[in-house]
Order: sequence, then structure tokens, then C-alpha cells
Amino acid sequence: MKQYVAIALIGILWAGCAKDAPFLSGIIRRAKDAAITPCDPYNDGAKHTCVVFNPLFSNHLVAYDASFSEMVLAPIRYFPLKIPVGNATVDLVAIKTKPNESVPFMLALDASGKIFVVRTAPSDDKKISSFAKPKEIDIGDPSPYKMAAYLSGNKIHVFVTFPEGKKIRIIELNAQTGERENNIVKMLGAKPSHIAIDDDLLHAVISDEEDNNLHVQNLTTSAWSDVGAGTFTGEVSFAKRDLGKGSKLYALALSKKDSAIVLVDIDASTHETAKLNEKPTALYFPKDSQVSCCGGLKAWAQVATIQGNITYLDLTGGVLKEKEIVDAKVRKYMNVGHLRIGQMIGGSIIKDTKSEHELGCERKIYYTVISASSRETGYGAPVEVEAQGVSCEGELPRRLGAKKED
Repeated sequence: MKQYVAIALIGILWAGCAKDAPFLSGIIRRAKDAAITPCDPYNDGAKHTCVVFNPLFSNHLVAYDASFSEMVLAPIRYFPLKIPVGNATVDLVAIKTKPNESVPFMLALDASGKIFVVRTAPSDDKKISSFAKPKEIDIGDPSPYKMAAYLSGNKIHVFVTFPEGKKIRIIELNAQTGERENNIVKMLGAKPSHIAIDDDLLHAVISDEEDNNLHVQNLTTSAWSDVGAGTFTGEVSFAKRDLGKGSKLYALALSKKDSAIVLVDIDASTHETAKLNEKPTALYFPKDSQVSCCGGLKAWAQVATIQGNITYLDLTGGVLKEKEIVDAKVRKYMNVGHLRIGQMIGGSIIKDTKSEHELGCERKIYYTVISASSRETGYGAPVEVEAQGVSCEGELPRRLGAKKED
């Protein structure tokens, strides 16, 4: 395709040291966050999947075209495109939609109290291109923490948490222009933290770092309720799954306080807790059971822990059981001395029907990776990590851009 020559030149520029170094080395570096979103990266009507990364200590985002396994390039085609945002991006999110709907934006949350509305497809009149300078929305409060968003009709509904203020904001944006149309405040819990929205766009769940409950909103009626989790919780994932008791709504959440993971049956208001050997840093809860792992296991999830290990969990019957622990640092996986997996995001990758590029699998997981401090791991001095991770769902990660080793 038209970017091949540019990619070859970039490969020469980035080659660095080892001949097997991934071509992304040194470009994304330590990513604080990432989001998977539909995109039209070159404004030519293509339907692709992009993974947008937030490099640490920068005022820009970079995009990886997952449908072609390469960086999205700037107009001159010699360097990756830089998407200007604030100096302190704390969260990136794709906007959830129903299967037959789309929205041409994703969102970046800045610690200054702004949302950057990032265009992922050109405007209808083609006057504004994909990944052009984002629109800035002032949300009225500094120090926001996490965000989630979904499309309903012609409005984008955005949840933003403010843990220190014991509150959230619910913001409405115009789905065509990205302009703010409403902004309300709700006091919630003791320290509201992470947010997740189910794929049917019927419920939102918010974890709490100083309350043993999850806070759940019915998005149809706007009613709120609390469901017991048995511990303080942080990162949370939300899905309707059949774990052996019929299709039910489950939340899977991390408890860093207790070094544990909690599975909450929202419908029955019950929970199961499993202790981990290490402090958890990230989780991945598949949205369906089409892909198995660990010898054919259908009801599963995975958790990353502080020393670079990945723990696979058996969720069969709604009961948490440890299935397998794998060291992701070893050569055939990430090949990194010390690392901390900060995030695991995944989903279906759109294949470009006009291209012969093979994806390898339909559903993938992307890992944001930063160097782990010696205080966190107990292993000597920290090192700079210049790689991110990728895997097919149900498999172990390798460095993004590197060839898979047997």
C-alpha cells in the first residue's frame, strides 16, 4: 500500500540496536493509557480499527492502525502522526455504540479539567480530517480521574469521576459536532473511581476506592443503586456473560487494597473474591465466550500483577479459581527485564476488505507497558520500556511490532 516506502524508511531510522527490535520501539515508549476505536485514519472512507496511545510525559497522542499493523503516519509520511492534546492526559476512551451505530469521535481526559474530543473519521463535508486538532471541552472541575462514554440518539453521554470530590459529572455532547450541551454534578459514594458500561448500553457501573459497594445506574430509567462488592475496588469491567448459570450481568473488579479480584453478579447482588499473590495492576474480561483460553476454557478472565505476571482465572459457574500464572517478561513473550502492565484492552479488529493484510486473528488484546520501579517489584533499578504488547485473545502477549516466537 501507499505507506510501505515510508514504513521502510522509519524502520531504518528506528532500528536502534538489536536486529529483532520491534519497529515501534522508541515511538510509543511508556504508554500511560490506550483506547481501541473505529477509525478512518487517512480520510479515504476506509473502516479500520485504531489503537490510540498516550505516551507518558507528552502533549500528544499517537495512533496505531490495527487493521494494517502499522503506525498512522503524518501527512509527510515519514513520521507517526501526533495528535495534540493537553499536557496531562489521564484517560482515553472510545465511545460505546450499538452494533449498527457509529460516532466519529473518541475522548481524551486531561487533569486540568478538560475533555479533548478527538475526531476519528472526517466530517461529512470533508472539511475536518481524522485526527485533526481536537475540540476542547471545559468540564468545570480540575483533577478528574476516569471517564466512560456511550452514544444514545444524537447525544454522547460522558461519565467523569472526581474521587477527591466524592462526585461524578455526567456530560452530554452533540454526536455530530462534539459540542457540549449539558453538564450535571452528582455526589456519589466515598471515592468514586473507574467506570464501565455494558455492551447493550443499559447499565453503567462505578467502582469506589473507599466504599465496599459498586454504584450502578440503569441508563434507561436513570435510577441508581448500590451492589455489594465486599471490598474497596478500582479498575472494573462490565459484561453480560453466561458463566454456567445463564446469561447474567457481571462486574469484574480489582482490589489493590486487598490484592484481590472480585466477581460481582449484578442481577443477584452477590460476589465472589479471589486473593492474588501480588498486587493487581490491570484486568481483562472478555465480552463473550467465542474465544477460549487455557486448554479450552470458555469462562475466563486475566489479571496482570505488579511483577509482570499474568494470572488466568476460571470463572465457570460464577466462581473465581486460579487457572494458570505466566511470567510475561520472558523472551518469547515481552522480553523485558522489569515491566508493569498498566492496561489490557481488546476487541474485534476490523479487516480492510480491499487489503490482503492478514490480521492473524479477529479478536486481539493490547497491553500498555511501562517500566516498573524497584520499589514496586523489589528487583534492582527500573529500566525504560520501549515496547507495548499485543496478543490474540486467549493467548500470551508479545511485543507490538515483533515477530511471534515459538
